[in-house]
Amino acid sequence: MEQFMNFYRRHLVKLNTLIFLLLLSGLTYTAIAWSAGKTGQTQDGCTCHGSANTSTKVTLTSGSGSFTFDPGSTTTFTVAIDNSSMSKAGMNVGVKSTETGGSNIGTLTAGSGTKIESGEVTHNGEQSLNSGKFDFTFDWKAPATHGEYWIRGVANAVNDNGGDSGDQWNRFTTQKITVAGVTVTAPNGGENWCAGTTQTITWKSDGVENVKLEYSTNGGSNWNVISASTQASTGSFSWTIPQGITPGTTNQIRISDAVKTTRNDLSNNSFTIVGEVSIATQPIADETCTGQSFTMTVVVTGTGHQYQWRKNGNPVNGATQATYSRSSALLDDAGDYDCQITTACGVLLTSVKAKLDVFQAPKIATQPTGKFGCEGSSVTLSAVVEGEFTSIQWRKNGQPINGATNSTFVINSLKASDEGDYTLLVKSDKCGNEITSSIAKVALNKEPKFVVQPKPLKGCEGSEIKLTAQVDGTITGFQWYRNDIKVSNATSRDYTIAIAKASDAGNYKLELIGSCGTNQFSDVVKLSINSSPIVVTHPSNKEVFVDESVTLSISAENPGGEVSELTYQWKKNGNNIANANSSTFTLNKVTLADAGKYSVEIKNTCDLSITSNEAEVKVLENNGGPAITANMEVIDLGSVNIGENKSETFVGIITNSGDESLVIAGIKIEGANANAYSLVSITFPIHIAPNSKLDLGILFSPQKAGFNQATISFVSNSVNDVNIELRGNGIDKGTLISSVKSLSFGSAVIDEVVERSFEIENPTNKTITISEMNSSSNDFKFTVITDPIFDPKTKKEIVVTFTPTKEEDYNEVLTISTDDGNTIEIQMTAKGIKSSVWDGIPTITSVKSFPNPGESNITLEMNFDEVIDYQISLVNLSGIVIREFEGYSNIGNNRVIWDSRDATNTKVASGTYFAIIKVEDRIQTISIIVQ
Repeated sequence: MEQFMNFYRRHLVKLNTLIFLLLLSGLTYTAIAWSAGKTGQTQDGCTCHGSANTSTKVTLTSGSGSFTFDPGSTTTFTVAIDNSSMSKAGMNVGVKSTETGGSNIGTLTAGSGTKIESGEVTHNGEQSLNSGKFDFTFDWKAPATHGEYWIRGVANAVNDNGGDSGDQWNRFTTQKITVAGVTVTAPNGGENWCAGTTQTITWKSDGVENVKLEYSTNGGSNWNVISASTQASTGSFSWTIPQGITPGTTNQIRISDAVKTTRNDLSNNSFTIVGEVSIATQPIADETCTGQSFTMTVVVTGTGHQYQWRKNGNPVNGATQATYSRSSALLDDAGDYDCQITTACGVLLTSVKAKLDVFQAPKIATQPTGKFGCEGSSVTLSAVVEGEFTSIQWRKNGQPINGATNSTFVINSLKASDEGDYTLLVKSDKCGNEITSSIAKVALNKEPKFVVQPKPLKGCEGSEIKLTAQVDGTITGFQWYRNDIKVSNATSRDYTIAIAKASDAGNYKLELIGSCGTNQFSDVVKLSINSSPIVVTHPSNKEVFVDESVTLSISAENPGGEVSELTYQWKKNGNNIANANSSTFTLNKVTLADAGKYSVEIKNTCDLSITSNEAEVKVLENNGGPAITANMEVIDLGSVNIGENKSETFVGIITNSGDESLVIAGIKIEGANANAYSLVSITFPIHIAPNSKLDLGILFSPQKAGFNQATISFVSNSVNDVNIELRGNGIDKGTLISSVKSLSFGSAVIDEVVERSFEIENPTNKTITISEMNSSSNDFKFTVITDPIFDPKTKKEIVVTFTPTKEEDYNEVLTISTDDGNTIEIQMTAKGIKSSVWDGIPTITSVKSFPNPGESNITLEMNFDEVIDYQISLVNLSGIVIREFEGYSNIGNNRVIWDSRDATNTKVASGTYFAIIKVEDRIQTISIIVQ
């Protein structure tokens, strides 16, 4: 044991020294003796122990004595070492895929003196030589795959001196190992071989001299010999397939070692053998309709064929089966079809041609559409029918209409009994089907009517407002009117004002335009636009003594709304005053702290607001002296007509609340409408004893319509100042006015209509309503105004027609009465004649105008049979005279040329005008059209 430890220490010191030197030099350590075994030396040998030395003999033997093995078999190998001069030995053996290099093959198991490391065999420790010899053993299991492999090895006999000097190593001769077997390389499945043809069978083999070839037609259940023994090294065999072989798809090849048949291999998959091929059933001609199916079929003996259908000699894309079909035929599918069959053996067969006829199935290319018509009108239903059809029949509510067998059906005079659902039935015997058109509804146009009338609305300025109505009937259009004037672009049932303005307020109505010439107007509804409140009278500055009361007031209007809808919030120095929410604000028993600037914010229901001017309240301490107190904050003199006046005395309106005599040197009336007010019977100065009162008379003479406001202030020796607000309302007595005072209709043939028009205007600031209109002759008719209410500053047109019933001169009056008690009278003159032939003035034999129509320089040519004075008046459709001519005729032709200008030399507008010719007390009219 002590000897072993000394040996160990000695070698350990050497080893540590060597490792240290190698680390310093950066060299790889390979020089020590590997007593526990080493791998990876089978190629280059034990170069760390010097060169190979024949003194060491290395021999490799197998347990069977052979180096040919079956796949998966296990063999014991022995590596014998012989060196009489050395004491110990080691070895390294590997089985490789190539003679030099390569990867490990098979499975190694350790035996005597060996271990397995990194897929190789090496010694499991220094093995002592017995008489210079030692046998290393190991087992090797062959791989499952046949082939040629190589076993390489090296052994080292060592002197056990602790180093590699003097050691002697050597190799054994590299030995080839054969794992015997055979592999079929063709056929391996998927091939199509034909009976009677010669095909090549190929294989790979190792360790086999001759092979046996067999075939099976039933997937390996039975085998037939092709060749009992064929030299394996050829790797192929030409097999002529017997003609009588059974065709099928379950054929396989088996190749075996002719000596040891357990060494064999089969085709990986079955292949096909094809027998003799022929077309058993040819495709046949067919016909179909578009949208219906068709099928072409060919029956061929044998299997494994390829098909290609053709139409008119051209391949049909995707038609590669024995049957070609389409579920919905097209016209383009018509043609001559055949099928080309390529057998598995490459033989090309072509079927006979089969003709396919495709007819257009009946279809309604254009559907009939529903029709609405007026009673008595003509309605036509029509459809466009295409394709093969046998008959067509119009039906009403599902029942055939007698004689209605064309694509067009006409209802000549529409009546209620014609209403219904109409369809067209199309039948086709060739295509074996029938189709029905969509429903075309026929109905009479309904008279337009209002189901729900538009409602009066009140909207806020800046908001969206929508006027609407519920209607029924056949309506071709809508038109909204405001104050009897068409509203631009308001041609829908609903009229929406996106952002309402005060100017949008007015009287609205909706016209329904019926398709049969009947129009209907809705009720007139009022649209009110509530805009921001307006301060009529701002609160005024006040002076008050401590412990007295003071009242601030404001007057405001609510345009488009009611004054009662206004809300108020009084403020002091900009801050809200609690519970101060009326048009007046009173401070009782004021203190010095009540002094300040007061204003009021006014809002309406639209949340629109305005804030008044600030009124300063001064609070004075009563230190004696004269003091003026107004017992009324506001004097309201009510409504007075413009041009009239009203006088009223206000008893005790002023009190001297001081302790000294009050002297009023003057009273001032100031403000926007101060000229509407004056004082009655007063002389200055005025002396008022303490606690005495003064009566004051005021005269109100309004100069304008509407609110008139002013302020009374006093020039006095009072220690304080007061103001009194004056209010009054001026009434405008103005009324409606007409654009004409008379209308001239000229001569008109009995029972023919002549039309004139004029305007009625409300120039005032009040609303006026026409209460009644009358004509003194039934031959004059006037349009009834649907909305007789005239808002301030608005106009409306009135049309008057004259239809004479007798031959005479007419001098009549149109009377218009208003609700303010006024009346407008318009004189109307005309003449009824029997015929339009010129017979009005005996001295004129003929009259004509040319060019008529004309743009200018229109000539009026008159033929007189005597010398006489004449007058010509040119009037427009409103009966207003725009130009006059006078002349003294010559016998024969007389001409007057009109340059299409009025008396002011202004070019007249295009339209119809009348030339009224007067000779003595006779008149005649001729129309002239200006372009």
